[in-house]
Amino acid sequence: MLGLYHEPIATAMDFFAELLSNIAMAALLNVGRIHPQRRWSMPRHVHPQHDELILVVGGELLATLHTRAGDSHLVGSIGKVLHYPAGVPHTETATGDRPLETIFVSFMRPAHMAIAPITSDSSGHLLGAFRWLLALLATDRPTDRASAQHVFDAVLHELTCNHTGADSDLVRRTERYVRYHLAEDISLDALADHAGLSKYHFARAFRMATGETPMAYVRNARLNTAARLLRDGSMPLRVVAHLVGFRDQTQLCRVFRRQAKRTPGAFRQA
Repeated sequence: MLGLYHEPIATAMDFFAELLSNIAMAALLNVGRIHPQRRWSMPRHVHPQHDELILVVGGELLATLHTRAGDSHLVGSIGKVLHYPAGVPHTETATGDRPLETIFVSFMRPAHMAIAPITSDSSGHLLGAFRWLLALLATDRPTDRASAQHVFDAVLHELTCNHTGADSDLVRRTERYVRYHLAEDISLDALADHAGLSKYHFARAFRMATGETPMAYVRNARLNTAARLLRDGSMPLRVVAHLVGFRDQTQLCRVFRRQAKRTPGAFRQA
């Protein structure tokens, strides 16, 4: 009798494996706007867990990123998209005579994804997409939230298609392995074996390419994918936990709260 149920279970697992492999590991968190202001400024602050994109719609913005290597100044005129990585302190000030108007997007970015500090929206595609995101997230419909993530995926494609310096073959192969095995117990040994390197050389090469350890990358991949699944529907937490490789719902809640500073339930309702 058990054999009668083997094929449907395998088919279901194949379906979920394919689903997860097609999910880009960047989770949209929030979208907002700053309405036109002449003397707008934001003192030094930092986003520990998420990245931020700023599209300048009107006026001009001067942003200063305070990095370990020194201060980096970004001048954002109309049509420019500025990128603030997670953990990097920055200050922002409106400059020029015209009122500053921006649209901002916060999101969780996987370490392998390289985005330039400043990008020009010469085609106007990004402005249209950012405005669409504002409209979608202004509603309470779950389908609109799911649609917003797909629109944001297109935004990321536009921003990353010509910026691939950090996407080494090692990182791409590791990312692909993690995506297909996300529901499983992924060890450093397994990742190193897949890369054909010793654990030491693999961990060192991966950290040099991405800025984080392989196991931190796996943890963030699990969290980002969990965030996608939580945002896109009403899937039970125990199912989400299983699909992204946590032992149970309790572990998902503990790790999610530690990293995102809120529970999965609160994130879903936000």
